[in-house]
Amino acid sequence: MKKRLLLTAAVIALILAPVAAFAAADFTLGGYLKLQGGYQSYSTGSLNFSNFIGRNNNFNYGPTAPGARGFGLAGYNRNANHGTFNMSGTGSRFNLTIKGPEVWGAKVTGLFEMDFDGGGSENQATPRLRHAMFRLNWPETELMLGNYWSLLSEWSPDVIDGGAMCQSGAFSLREPQIRLTQKFLGDWRASVALTHPENGRWGLNLDANDPREGETSEMPKVVAKIAYEKDLWGKAPYFGNPRGFVAEIGGSYMRTRHTTRALGAISTWGDYNYNSIRANSQQRDAQHLDNWAFQFNFFVPVIPTYTQNLANTMSLLFNGWIGQGMSTYRNDLPNQDRYLTFIGTNTTGTDMYDMDLVKRWGGFVQAQYYFTNQWYANVAYGRNEAFGVTRSTNNICVTANNPQGYKAALLGDTVKSNQMVNANLWYQPIKALKFGLQYTYQRTKYFQQTTIQTDAGGLWATASGVGNPSGKTTDTGDAHTFMFGGFFFF
Repeated sequence: MKKRLLLTAAVIALILAPVAAFAAADFTLGGYLKLQGGYQSYSTGSLNFSNFIGRNNNFNYGPTAPGARGFGLAGYNRNANHGTFNMSGTGSRFNLTIKGPEVWGAKVTGLFEMDFDGGGSENQATPRLRHAMFRLNWPETELMLGNYWSLLSEWSPDVIDGGAMCQSGAFSLREPQIRLTQKFLGDWRASVALTHPENGRWGLNLDANDPREGETSEMPKVVAKIAYEKDLWGKAPYFGNPRGFVAEIGGSYMRTRHTTRALGAISTWGDYNYNSIRANSQQRDAQHLDNWAFQFNFFVPVIPTYTQNLANTMSLLFNGWIGQGMSTYRNDLPNQDRYLTFIGTNTTGTDMYDMDLVKRWGGFVQAQYYFTNQWYANVAYGRNEAFGVTRSTNNICVTANNPQGYKAALLGDTVKSNQMVNANLWYQPIKALKFGLQYTYQRTKYFQQTTIQTDAGGLWATASGVGNPSGKTTDTGDAHTFMFGGFFFF
């Protein structure tokens, strides 16, 4: 009997132990339900603007397999040659804020957040992890571990689609990291983070079955930032929360290793030559490439408030950056942020190349004005642009100093610049409800700077890959969008 009682007590203790641990933490449910929808003049399949707009007349590259219809030629994507209306609730999300016990004199808190924007249709959305991190906070010091916003992604425009400008100047990246933040001199803070080395949302080693993609990293990405924030002449709202003047500078660095590989057939050099193939090419050797970025941010209350009343307040938000290999922060695509430079032909007749990373500059600016505490409007303009390359032909970027030119490391119509304008009108009658209307104009410019013959008749290419083209296209693509959005915060 005594042994049975002891065994029962032990089982109860094992059951109650995790319950006691949970009892030491407070959980708060949060998030929002969201519906967004609207009409876009160019069909991209969704209203998520984290992509580029195809050329006018829908000029896109066709099949890439040798012998396939259209190989080495321009394709004609009729599927995008019309507008589209779309609605989606996949941006809805929920989170748990966790307040834990104190340890080593620090307060422990955590955040877990998911949304349903991981893929699939609107009716078969896929859950996606956004944040999973915890913090230890001392009076002047914070240690954070987990998946959270990058140090360089802490400012964003107030638009219906939160990732709308991530390839038009704004950094939008969540990444696994270990971050240390130290406050000093009252209004200053410095942060440094060791993060998972990746090319934005796409990650390294994009396709294990593609021998052209040999990218890995032997070190973490290092990110650092120093910031100054103070109420110098009043505050202005940022996403509804009053903030004073803010000035920040930051940067990141990571090193990737690209393995040597045969490049296979590529287009021959020469302006606008789409169907002559040079079949013998090779990356010279394995290389280490340096992805880096430098960024600054300013938040300026132009018409400030000195209370919680937001009416008749105005703010300006400035963000600027420069870097290379910018798919690291989703301002380029992994198949476009590196290129191959021709260095000569070896004794066996093989063309040899070195790999390098595309340099870009960009950023965004936002002006916001509150008419009342419930009504406000903002206009945001963002841009990213490559520099140091003048023109291209079928993935070959040609310069006067390098007549043999560059070739994009992976196939794709190389983008020179992408820019976007968003104009929003918001109505938030209570804290829990928010409604918005938005007009967006996006323009993507490609390196290829001439009109190119495209298919206007129906049969684009023969089986041999030689086309029968007619018609014209341009080096730009643009789209107009009208959107609405509704949010219920809980």
